[in-house]
Amino acid sequence: MNKQLIKKFKKYLESKSAFYIYLKMYRDRRLSINPASLEEYLRQTKPQLAIPGAFVYPKPEVSIYDCDYWLALHEGWMELLDTIKEEEMDDMLLSDIDFLDVEKRCSVGLGKDKASLNLRSGNRLTFNQEHTKKIVESGLKLVSLGTSRTTGDVLLMVSNQRGITYTVTEMSRKRTGHNVVVGSKDFCEKLSRLLDIDADYTILQCELVGQNVRMILFRITL
Repeated sequence: MNKQLIKKFKKYLESKSAFYIYLKMYRDRRLSINPASLEEYLRQTKPQLAIPGAFVYPKPEVSIYDCDYWLALHEGWMELLDTIKEEEMDDMLLSDIDFLDVEKRCSVGLGKDKASLNLRSGNRLTFNQEHTKKIVESGLKLVSLGTSRTTGDVLLMVSNQRGITYTVTEMSRKRTGHNVVVGSKDFCEKLSRLLDIDADYTILQCELVGQNVRMILFRITL
């Protein structure tokens, strides 16, 4: 494991009041193939083996820190490791995006993977109902606009990390349904410049790129 992951592993054990127990077990019951130094073992081992590959578990009649105790800690560490991997993937994806800061300030007929940009009145970007449902149910409250350094794609992120708030508006008195609307002149003007849009009203392609509990990412094209 690298230094950062070792640090997270130790912090995880400390959160369970298990680090010093783990340290003593390694000193007293380490597998013969493992180095005497715990630090050296952690540097050499895979994160999935940090607990099951470290030492021989005592029997229940000898110690309360038996197989079941360490198995529960191992399962918790595996769950945390999955979260760490997801966060690292998010960081890799977002590191390719240059976000544009914007100043804060509907249509039921929008088809699949469509959004509308209205510069004629109100300056608003409107999502279709499918994406509206996805955004609202996520509980994420902010939208950010950016571009990919690699591809040049225009990307929109919904998160709680950065950006401006959106609103959810009713379509009309005659029709049921709601749409997420980004009502910012600065945001809409920046988006129109990125896509080289001259028209007052434009239907855009709005494609879902990725989604997890921390963000939803869309690619916006003409």
